[in-house]
Amino acid sequence: MHSSALGPHSAIERISDSTAQWLERHVTALLTVLTFLFAIRTVAWDEARPLWLDEIFTEHIARLGSPSAIWAALAAGLDTNPPLSYVLTSFTHRLAGPGTLAARLPENAGFWLMCLCLFAFVRHRTSAVFGLAALLFPLATRALAYSYEARPYGLLLGFIALAVLCWQRAEGGRHRNLAIAGMWAGMVLATSTNYFAVLALPPLMIGQFWRDFSRHRVDLPVWAALLLSPLPLIAFRPLFAGSMALSSGFWAHPSLSALVHCYTDTYVVGGWPISIILLMAAMGRRTSKDLPHCDGVLAAAFLIMPLELLVMSWITHALFFRYVLAIVIGVAIATVFLCHRVFQGSAISGLVLCGVFLAIFAVQEVSAARTLIHRKQAMTGALSSFLKTRTVPVPIVIDSGQFFADLFTNGPRDTVERVRYLDSPEDALRFLGTNTNDIILQRLGQYVHLPVESGPAFLKSCRQFWLYVPEEAPSWVLSKLTNSGSSIEFFDRTPAGDTLFLVTQGEPQIPQRDMP
Repeated sequence: MHSSALGPHSAIERISDSTAQWLERHVTALLTVLTFLFAIRTVAWDEARPLWLDEIFTEHIARLGSPSAIWAALAAGLDTNPPLSYVLTSFTHRLAGPGTLAARLPENAGFWLMCLCLFAFVRHRTSAVFGLAALLFPLATRALAYSYEARPYGLLLGFIALAVLCWQRAEGGRHRNLAIAGMWAGMVLATSTNYFAVLALPPLMIGQFWRDFSRHRVDLPVWAALLLSPLPLIAFRPLFAGSMALSSGFWAHPSLSALVHCYTDTYVVGGWPISIILLMAAMGRRTSKDLPHCDGVLAAAFLIMPLELLVMSWITHALFFRYVLAIVIGVAIATVFLCHRVFQGSAISGLVLCGVFLAIFAVQEVSAARTLIHRKQAMTGALSSFLKTRTVPVPIVIDSGQFFADLFTNGPRDTVERVRYLDSPEDALRFLGTNTNDIILQRLGQYVHLPVESGPAFLKSCRQFWLYVPEEAPSWVLSKLTNSGSSIEFFDRTPAGDTLFLVTQGEPQIPQRDMP
């Protein structure tokens, strides 16, 4: 009876051990297949998902072509990032032609570079099966959405993960000097992609301090490489003024809630409980003589990044989880290391962890597909609603910067010709508490022909116009018109909940239709 009870468990162990051994022997084949599958998945998303407002800025800046033109646009405050991501996107445009795939290709590659670096980092201390779990971990987080977004965050993750991997290998060996150079290059490239990359320096320094403490000596070459890595910020000083002009009315206001979201929004539901349970179990297995390995200290130190961002927000006035997205790197390493410690390197535990991450990834993919369908339905509903406005051929004002950019980029030309966006940073700040969209669309209009008009001038001169108010991210126009006593007649509501009004100014108020 005892042997039969253990039979299934022993069989599972044998299968798990065999699988882990196969993965160890065929690492190159495994990574090749995974890279191919990731490429197929990413290309499909790149082609299916239209560019949104922030990505449109990346696209237009990259189309300027030369690095000097890109630099000039960033110095004028057209966007708030260093130039590297735009230069790389400009290169992929020349390589693959215009389109969403070329615009997102650098970020696709950066995200996958992070996954491969996590695999190498964790496998170096454990085994291929736990390395695979670390590789899959980012697919189970909110970082996944930035793998197919033409913003610098995918590149940021890849370069920081490269620096972390090189830091690990810089502890010794014949390739130590190359590893130190790679760590420096990774952080330089990350800082040249996004200014918030500097927040990854303290975790690396904490890890290096612990390594030096454990070895009773100071590793001067590594410290020199770390301290010299923010040098690009000196070259980028001329770009700061344009970025800081947005800070006073920036949309991502610092708050305690925003700080909490830096932790909770990075990790999808179910993720943090896994890590916390593993941490508690690992603490129970520790003895008083145990000292945490420097790799684990480095991983845990990534958790301070939101606190660093909070301190920096006194200057930038910005606090949002994607600015500390690199926390995913530390949590991935820590979670897998904890699992390895708690279950003593059991192949079953590593494979189960892989299965959990794959299941969360599948849920995220379904959720993203639904969001994309909703977005396309909103566009379809808007275009259908616009057809009804031909009876009164006056301009159509879009009361949302994001929806306006989406419609202008992806909508039919005959509709786009009638569309307007009203720009008034003062009114936006008054009614919304942020004027980011108004300022950046105003600046983009200096480089691209956009139907953006001065809000006060338009409202003063235009007696009648249509007003389209998306349910998500509405702007200030409807609020101001409501306060001004203009005639606002309800006309239509789309299936997505967006509303179309006919606005008449300078005439007595007329009765409104009943809204359904």
